[in-house]
Amino acid sequence: MPVNDIIKHAIDNNPLRVKDAFDQEMKGRVRDALNAKYQEMTSDEEPAVDAVDEIPETPDLEASADDGVVEESVEETTEEETEEE
Repeated sequence: MPVNDIIKHAIDNNPLRVKDAFDQEMKGRVRDALNAKYQEMTSDEEPAVDAVDEIPETPDLEASADDGVVEESVEETTEEETEEE
């Protein structure tokens, strides 16, 4: 079993063999996960999630963005007013 190999090589302080055993174990797990996902996707069973026939309406984002926003009035000074000061 590769997990036991990882432990054995780690105890023996052999990092290269630990890496090889780890890579081998991960390849096996990824391969098994991909095969399971492929089987799930190609099976004739009902899907785990129901398909949505209609897309629910979303609220008007522009209207809700303006809610609660207070506009501040900004007074602009003209060149004449700055010269008088």
